[in-house]
Amino acid sequence: MKVLSPLFYLILFPGCIFGQSFSFPEFRRPIKSASELFSSKWALKDSAMGDLNGDHRPDMALILEYADTATESRSRDIENTGRPRILMILFWDSVDRSFEVAVQNNTFILREGEGGMAGDPYGGIRIQHRVLEINYEFVRESLSVSLRDV
Repeated sequence: MKVLSPLFYLILFPGCIFGQSFSFPEFRRPIKSASELFSSKWALKDSAMGDLNGDHRPDMALILEYADTATESRSRDIENTGRPRILMILFWDSVDRSFEVAVQNNTFILREGEGGMAGDPYGGIRIQHRVLEINYEFVRESLSVSLRDV
């Protein structure tokens, strides 16, 4: 009976095994280059460089993507099983000669499976004239989001 006891609990409470939820890392330290953010679990999906804050220095916008799939509760409590993505905006600090994390957003960038019939709606980012543009492509339409004066 003692052998069956743990098995009994695993059958009745399967959430005990898979109860861990996905958590995002927090990038708050100054970095010298974007490669410091990458690991075996997080890779660079896309990047753009340009002056976002008007200081005539190159700032960076990065999209990091998790290597494995994870189930997340997304907008309107809809669950998505895909690769989580992070939007990061980094400003150049000429005094410390490093990039400071100005924005880390773990929900704004759409994931694979959130593009309707198209699958992955993510279309790219760019910085032009102090504006960060994030493009999404859907089957019949596209969406471009501009972020000014971040």
